[in-house]
Amino acid sequence: MDKVSIIDMGSNSIRLLLAELNDGKLVGAEKLLRMTRLGAGVDQDGVLRQDTMDATIEAILEFKNLAADGGYVLLGAFATSAVREAGNGEAFAKRVERETGVTVEVVSGDEEAALGFQGVLAGLARPGRVLVIDIGGGSAELILGDPGGIFKKVSLPMGAVRMTERWLKSDPPAAQEMESLRADVLAQLEPWRYFAADFQPAAAVGIGGTATTLGAIELEMEAYDRERIQGFELSAQALDRMILRLAGMTLDYRRQVPGLQPKRADIIVAGALVLETILKFFDMNGYSVSDYDNLEGLLVSKGYLKL
Repeated sequence: MDKVSIIDMGSNSIRLLLAELNDGKLVGAEKLLRMTRLGAGVDQDGVLRQDTMDATIEAILEFKNLAADGGYVLLGAFATSAVREAGNGEAFAKRVERETGVTVEVVSGDEEAALGFQGVLAGLARPGRVLVIDIGGGSAELILGDPGGIFKKVSLPMGAVRMTERWLKSDPPAAQEMESLRADVLAQLEPWRYFAADFQPAAAVGIGGTATTLGAIELEMEAYDRERIQGFELSAQALDRMILRLAGMTLDYRRQVPGLQPKRADIIVAGALVLETILKFFDMNGYSVSDYDNLEGLLVSKGYLKL
């Protein structure tokens, strides 16, 4: 039995995967999350803020201790959009290593997409041809593939934190702000209009905090249930209804919605709008939720988890 752990330094949250594996099979897993909003302000200022860097260091130290206490080998941490884009991202990665002793790997957008796809393959029994959509805090990855591998992939700067800061200034969001956000997403997608034309995916799979949270809201989860969310189908119609409902609420009311973590309430509308626009652009009438994502993908890439 292998007991390993890995840390994801995302733009919105820092996550820890505690995994128990037997002969390449995942027999036990738990994910812990701390929202440190590391990517806050990066879109406007181009640098990581002192307060979010400090909070991230604190979360990594907490996770390192939790892993050690549970007897899990910590394989290191990987950093995504916020760290790779920020002018002080490299310096921060070195600071993390110096102050926590945890090795940090800054992954490219293409690498992030590939890891997410490998995670999906690990979690879905027979996915067939799929469009995987991973909406993070800073970026969104789109991956076309099947069990044989990846056909095409792209990483675009349209994550939920970034798009909230860029467009949604009012509380609740104004209709024009939401339309501007949709227009931004469409403009970024336009060069990829023929992205799926040759491949013709049969279904869409959503990973990351936006996709899983929307599923949890639809299921009215008081406590997040990894097994219950895995494979849950959310229709485009249900997503449209949810956007109308959430966008019509003030932030304070949104924080009380079952299934929605209070600290995610300010970015969920932007994330949902990005997801809705991507699905419509590629003519998908909904998506399957996958809790398996780039964390599990990293276990695949390091040879611990077999597909």
